[in-house]
Amino acid sequence: MKETEEFWRTRQIRGQRVFPEELAEHPERFAFHVPSSTVRELIRLNVLDREGVAVWSLWNGYLRMASGRGLKKLLADHEIELAARRSNW
Repeated sequence: MKETEEFWRTRQIRGQRVFPEELAEHPERFAFHVPSSTVRELIRLNVLDREGVAVWSLWNGYLRMASGRGLKKLLADHEIELAARRSNW
């Protein structure tokens, strides 16, 4: 939106938009479907903490790759549970 200057788009959804302050105040009200790269921001904003759970729903092999190991370490460092689905593939 910044690049195309289509700011009207944010005005259209303003009533449904959730801001970081609201997330931090009532994190129990929300579930997120976000890329793993967003986890660091959620932790920084005090939205995701050790009372929350991160759910991994992709192929578990990704968690063995460098980025997956980094995600697991980040979550462990902040005492956040990682629930990964069991996969045979």
